[in-house]
Amino acid sequence: MVFFKKGYTKPLLIQRRLYSQTQQPSPHIMFYKNYARPLGKVMLFALTTYYGLDLLWWKMNSKEEEAEKKAELETLAASLK
Repeated sequence: MVFFKKGYTKPLLIQRRLYSQTQQPSPHIMFYKNYARPLGKVMLFALTTYYGLDLLWWKMNSKEEEAEKKAELETLAASLK
């Protein structure tokens, strides 16, 4: 580290850039580069749809059970009178 009046200067480093080589990537890597994002989107939409419909079914089922219980209580209350 050398400090000058103008400030700190980084020492020059020679780096090999691996991406500059003309070597072809493996087919395994290319599969994921090409298809990972579309498959991820499909999975995300599928899971969102599944859990959304499951929540909707759960809500409708609970309302139906609540209405059945209320009707049963009304019939029992009417039989006591």
